[in-house]
Amino acid sequence: MAQSLVVITGASSGLGLALARTVPWSPARVIDVSRRGAHGLEHVKADLADPAGWSAVAALFEREIAGFGGERVVFVHCAGTLEPIGFAGEVDAPAYARQVLLNSAAPQVLGDAFLRAARATAVPCFVVMISSGAARSVYEGWSAYGAGKAAMDQWVRTVGAEQERRGDHVHILSVAPGVVETAMQEQIRATPSQDFPEVQHFHELARSGALRNPLDAARDIWSLLDAELPNGAVVDLRDLPPQPPAAPAKKKDYTRTLGVVEAITAVRDQCPSGAVQAAARGALDAIQREGASALPQQAFLVLSAARGWTGERAEQVKRSLRGFLEPGERKT
Repeated sequence: MAQSLVVITGASSGLGLALARTVPWSPARVIDVSRRGAHGLEHVKADLADPAGWSAVAALFEREIAGFGGERVVFVHCAGTLEPIGFAGEVDAPAYARQVLLNSAAPQVLGDAFLRAARATAVPCFVVMISSGAARSVYEGWSAYGAGKAAMDQWVRTVGAEQERRGDHVHILSVAPGVVETAMQEQIRATPSQDFPEVQHFHELARSGALRNPLDAARDIWSLLDAELPNGAVVDLRDLPPQPPAAPAKKKDYTRTLGVVEAITAVRDQCPSGAVQAAARGALDAIQREGASALPQQAFLVLSAARGWTGERAEQVKRSLRGFLEPGERKT
């Protein structure tokens, strides 16, 4: 079973996709909620600018979170839109209404739905709202976008205080990632100055190389979940002190002999085959029921099921199980 459940809205492209590609926990189940979806990601189709789509996300939360027994559940709301860019009262009215719904209402309604569903699990839960510097700065032509992000930030502050009072089961965070090189930036630079007077500033940012790589921004966002920020924190990545260089990753020791239960647990958690994972889960259940007497037979069954699993970790697991199963102990 995946030890982390991560739901990301808007993961079909841009920063949302970068967040999905850089989830720092393994094994993790990552679900994209968007209109289009992205190759290789589990997808739930929903148009979040339409209130009719919100119920599908609420149902997803209820279905997947209830009884979840992993290490964490994370909801990242990254979906948002600048369309239409232009002055209020001058742009297309239905398009403006959709922008208000997506940027202002959807974060609050989906956040509320996540909080309700999170009551059905005891594991730590997190909500990360992707905000913008436009929440606190005036950009003419971005009225619905800036107002939506400001509303999101205030929701985070308030709900964070509420969750702290309730015991911090759900930790709430809002993050402005800065200026990230995505299709949204291309859209901004293509806007006429009469609709967006600050457009020249964004051309200069692009020319000077000031736009961040979305994968780098995504990794910085994920790192904040370990930063012990107060519940309801509203942060801008550009305001945070630079992080010290990460220590070199310790090389994993695949030569160590694993205990039987440790080896079977590794099969359950790390083997990519669902059928083999199921066999390992069954073996652990049998060992828990029957005690040490079940170890030889269950070790043999798991070793047989995992024979197609390859790699350094797989060889360590199988070598450990074979070492335990001396010829006289094998159960056929």
